[in-house]
Amino acid sequence: MKKAVVVFILIILSNVNAQNRVEVREVNIETEFYDVLNKTRLEFILINETGRNNLEGNIHFNINKSAIITDMWLEIDGELKRAETLARLTGQKIYDRITRRHIDPALLTKISNGAYYLRVFPVNSNQIRRVIIEYYSILETDDNYFPEWTFDKLNTKVNITITCALPESSYVYINGIYANIHTKNKFSLTTPTRIQFNFFKEKKPVRFYKNDFVLWQTTKETKEFVKIINSGDIPSYLELVIEHIKNKDIFFIEKEDTNIFLNSFIRYLVLKYHIPTFYHDEAWNWAYYKGHLTYFDQYIMLYSQKPSHANYQDLYCPYLNIFYNYLFGLNKKIDEQKDLGFLTLDLSKIVLEENKRALQIRESELKQEEERIKQSMSPGMEPDFQPDPYDSEMELMDYIFIAYDSSPQPVGGFRAIQKNLNYHSFTARKDLQGRVVVNCLIDENGQVARTKILKSLHPVLDLLAVNAIKSVEWKPATQRNKPVKVWIGIPVVFINDDIDNSQIESDDNKIVKISGRILNRDFDIELTEQNFFYEVGFDRANNNKVIVNSEPSFDILFDYPELIKYVYEIIYIYKVKGLGLLHNGQSIYFESE
Repeated sequence: MKKAVVVFILIILSNVNAQNRVEVREVNIETEFYDVLNKTRLEFILINETGRNNLEGNIHFNINKSAIITDMWLEIDGELKRAETLARLTGQKIYDRITRRHIDPALLTKISNGAYYLRVFPVNSNQIRRVIIEYYSILETDDNYFPEWTFDKLNTKVNITITCALPESSYVYINGIYANIHTKNKFSLTTPTRIQFNFFKEKKPVRFYKNDFVLWQTTKETKEFVKIINSGDIPSYLELVIEHIKNKDIFFIEKEDTNIFLNSFIRYLVLKYHIPTFYHDEAWNWAYYKGHLTYFDQYIMLYSQKPSHANYQDLYCPYLNIFYNYLFGLNKKIDEQKDLGFLTLDLSKIVLEENKRALQIRESELKQEEERIKQSMSPGMEPDFQPDPYDSEMELMDYIFIAYDSSPQPVGGFRAIQKNLNYHSFTARKDLQGRVVVNCLIDENGQVARTKILKSLHPVLDLLAVNAIKSVEWKPATQRNKPVKVWIGIPVVFINDDIDNSQIESDDNKIVKISGRILNRDFDIELTEQNFFYEVGFDRANNNKVIVNSEPSFDILFDYPELIKYVYEIIYIYKVKGLGLLHNGQSIYFESE
């Protein structure tokens, strides 16, 4: 079975108005392969032909998701000036302050794995600016086809120089021309370019080495290895992890998370079931397992542990240690990461002109950064944080307003939501009457993808409102007869005009009992300062009581993963003191810490 490997770069200018933008005139790529290991030097030639001065050149571009950017240079007055690595926010503040003074800076930030944003200023009329970026990567594999090395919607000249060092019996197609490669070969090409590598399943795996550092490429099929990524739906994520454990699948999970419940549950699973874990989100397919460095994707498996068989092919890689240093640098503090120079989501690369004012601005922002760090480490103090519009492309897209022809509609009308509130007794207290307003993202499939409370009455009532909205079917919004995802504000009304107040169970208004349907189960709810939820049928006198963030609790949830969503949403999202669930004939009481 052959393995197919492709590298691609997709470059898109962010400017919308073509008359007022800086163009990419030329892209030069020098790329070097040692089997699946890759080093690339990417050069952008920008030009301003608008007739206007002081324009900014900005480029969004995508490279390999496993890419590790190590260096950047900007040409200033005919000489290449190397970038320094700073904290992301500090780099952005320096750039913004300097551009107002028409001093030469360039800024590179990482948006997500494989996605980057480059800004260069100024690019004056008919001026040419040159930026060089250097990165290292593992080739991403695909089992069916090879897209071209493409440049989208750009009338751009692209020059590609390829140097290959591949093991025996490997071959490469360059624009459809077959080339058998055993030693280093160099190709100079122009677009359109189609680069295709095929590595046959070898009896002898490849042994990459540099000095004492070695990575072994195994011949083992890796389709059985699954990488489980936290999509943000914590209960579904944990249910999937538990399913893979019970199926005895080989898989990797993210090591840490800021969510207390998820983090504790993951640590419990890792220790008890010996699960391989990712060292860091940004490490892409790298993992640290049983003291050994590991890389895997659908077809490639690399180990720092020697395989059981002794047959292999040697291939020297001069930059092998880059991957090791990058991975272990991710767990270091920001200051130490800056010294290593790798670009991550927390860092930026910036080039500054040797200008007195630019250096003063740099020193000023570095001092402010020190103050922000001190404040964030002081009890009761919040760090000086400013949201970054490029932190998450997915988040940005979710909040962009989309014009639609028809709005999303619940099947059965909005009365169906009120009907599904399903509460039969309620308090006469005025502070617990009124409207809960929920902002909902209804996706293209008519699913409630996300919710946000715009107007709250009480955490319990907010929960009832959200669950009532989720319990009905939705017709998605349409734009030109195509379904689109949009945000919609939905009011849910809580009133008690038709309730006989004599039937309300209360203790001088200190304890008020209501009922509601939550996540397709019926609950009796005691409204107090901390609130208690008991599923209808729960035995208060005879139950299994556990602290929610403890090993006994995790043991139960491992056996019954369908309960995770109730424990997480009711206790952690809505801060409920106790949750009584009836499951498989057992009464289980989860108490918050």
